[in-house]
This record gives sequence, structure tokens and C-alpha cells, in this order.
Amino acid sequence: MDPRGMNLWEEEDNGYSPIAEYFRDKVVLLTGATGFIGKIYVEKLIRCGASELILIIREKRGVPPAERMTRIFDSVPVMKSFQRNFNNCRDRVKVVRGDMSEDGLGLDPADVEYIRQRVQITLHVAADVRFDETLFKAIQMNVKGTWEMLNLCASGCPRLEMFVYISTAYANCLQGTVHEQFYEPPMDPMVLLNLVNKMDAVEQDHFEALTQMILGPWPNTYTYAKALAESLVKRFYERIPVMIIRPPIVVATFNEPVQGWVDNLYGMNGAIVGIGCGVLRVIQTGPDDMKNDVMPADFVVNGTLAAIKYTVDRNAREAPSTDPDRVAIYHVTSSVDNPLTNARFRSLVETIGGDHAPLNSLWIGTCINLQSRLLVRLLTIVFHVIPGIFIDAGLKYYGKKTR
Repeated sequence: MDPRGMNLWEEEDNGYSPIAEYFRDKVVLLTGATGFIGKIYVEKLIRCGASELILIIREKRGVPPAERMTRIFDSVPVMKSFQRNFNNCRDRVKVVRGDMSEDGLGLDPADVEYIRQRVQITLHVAADVRFDETLFKAIQMNVKGTWEMLNLCASGCPRLEMFVYISTAYANCLQGTVHEQFYEPPMDPMVLLNLVNKMDAVEQDHFEALTQMILGPWPNTYTYAKALAESLVKRFYERIPVMIIRPPIVVATFNEPVQGWVDNLYGMNGAIVGIGCGVLRVIQTGPDDMKNDVMPADFVVNGTLAAIKYTVDRNAREAPSTDPDRVAIYHVTSSVDNPLTNARFRSLVETIGGDHAPLNSLWIGTCINLQSRLLVRLLTIVFHVIPGIFIDAGLKYYGKKTR
């Protein structure tokens, strides 16, 4: 699958797109709509003509779910711009209160029945993507949330055509070569779920103390939880149509809705901005020839929609299978065909940062990659801490807010 250049809007304008046509008048249940890639799924599905998007959104910092989505429509630039072309887009969005970490997703019974009777495509995008999250919270969000979503869709959704789980290309990172197939999870996810569900605050503290022992060779709680969640999807393949999308590191958009759009500074996005602005000058990323798997967010979204259409069509042609190896798993990745090494990444960022330096840059966009932790700490003091102290002192002297 090659999602490059798949501008579904342009194809619609030219007359016909089989992918956009498939999603026209579809009812899609979506989680994670308030996240970076979730916003792009919302924009793309509305643009493809989906008749209704049912968004499960939790209350956050006292802001009700519906108001959170309203603020996104009113404040996010790409949402504001595309509404000029789709005047009724908000009418096609239904927000229901829910929380991935709660039993039954915390859904109102009336909302559950509404979802069951209407949903045709489920896109489970919601996830806690922090690598340093506690194991308890990672299990609550990424494993329990997936279990609850699968149960919801398997509890009587007569119109359901596909349940799509957005995983990560690093869910099976311990494998030498990762193929588009299921792998054995690090442990039985139901054992861990049952354990976590019964914990009180004291037991949670004891559980966190055992995190490294439980993780073993796994690098972080995020990939560990994603591996467990994938095995849950496998358990449901005979009950509902399921598929898995494994994207790599997701960065700013390539072309859609606009070029170079991103709304967060997580991971590589933060490194790009930090180096480009001259703020991040010393990093430790591994050898220069180490390969990174990076994909623009709109490639991931386009690849997902194309995979759904292809898989639904395939399922309609073929007889139902009891073989879990027949479950559709797609890697929306680039490393085999177009790898991005650490050296090339820094070169690109430094070149672009020099040619298009932001007005508020603090320094020329250059960065040193070191392998020695001692040298990294020493030069961090020289290039980051000491200049920061002088800059803040100068800002305070002139009565301005420190940065």
C-alpha cells in the first residue's frame, strides 16, 4: 500500500474516488478524536462524506466532552478552514461521554444502544502514547480501553463492517523482523487486566515497584501495553471483523489537510522544532546510521482508509475463515523502502532550520549527537542550562516573562 499522493479531496473534485465513495454515508465510531492524528481522521472522514461520526470523548479538567470538541472546531486552524467548504460538518458529529479506563467505557446505556444500532466502522485510535507512563495507567488506557471497545462492538452491532485497531509498528519491537502477523504477547492480557481492576492505591504503588521486572526486555510501558492490546484483538476475530494498523513514528502532515501541520511537540516533532529553533543543541539518539521509521500523519490516515476499503471488499469476496493468520494487519511504514537515518534526520532539520528559521529562534539550528552520557550531560549544561540562566536573567531585568 502506498499512501503517498492519495489526496481524496482532489480525487473527489475530479469526479470519483473509490475509497472516498466507500465512506460516503457511513457511520463511523471514533476514539481519540481530540488527539493529533484523531483530528485528521475526523477531518478526512467528514471530507469523504461520512454521514455521522460518533466520537467517544472523556471530560478533561472539568470541560465537558461536547465542549472540548466545539473548542477544537473553533480553534484548530485546519478545522476552521475546512468548515468553510462543509457548512454542515458539525451536524454530522455526535459526541458521547466515555472514558477508556472505565468499566463499560463509562457510557450511558442510551448511548450504548445508539452505537450498537448505527455503527458501521469502528476506529479505535485513543491511546496513552507516553513512554514514561506508569504501567498501571498504560494498562488502564491502552489495554482495558481496547478490551472495552471490542466488547462493545461484539455485543450486537448488526451493521458493523470493520473494527480497526490503531496499534504501533513497535508493538513487537523485540522481534528481529516484524511481519504483518500476530505475535505472542508478553503475558496473558486478561490476567493483568483482572489484577489491575482489583487494585487499591497501596497495591498500585507495589505494582509500580515491580514495573521493570514485569516489562523485562520491553523498552517502555507503551510498547508493552500495545503488544497486549493486539492479542486482545486476536481473541475477537471470530466474533467481529477486525484489522490492525501499525504506524511508526508519526510526524507533521505531508499534504493534507495542509502541508506541515502538527499540534504537538511529542517525540520527533519536538526534536524537529527544538533543533530548528536553536533550542536543542545536544542530543543522544544512537549511532548516525541508526534507522528511524517516520511517517507523515496524513499518510497514516490515508493508508488506514484504503486498508479498510480493501479489507471489507476482500471479506465480501471470500468465505469466513477461522484462521487468525487471515486477520488483516497492515504496516503503514517506510523503513524498508525509504529509511531515515539519524545523520540524515539532523542534516534535513539543520538545513530546513537554516533556510526557514523561525523569527523567535534563539540560535542557528545545529545539533551535536553524542553517544557518551557523561558528555551529553556536560554539554547540556554548557549549551542549554548556562545560556538559559543568562537569557532568563535578561528577561527578568527588562520585566518580561521568562522562557
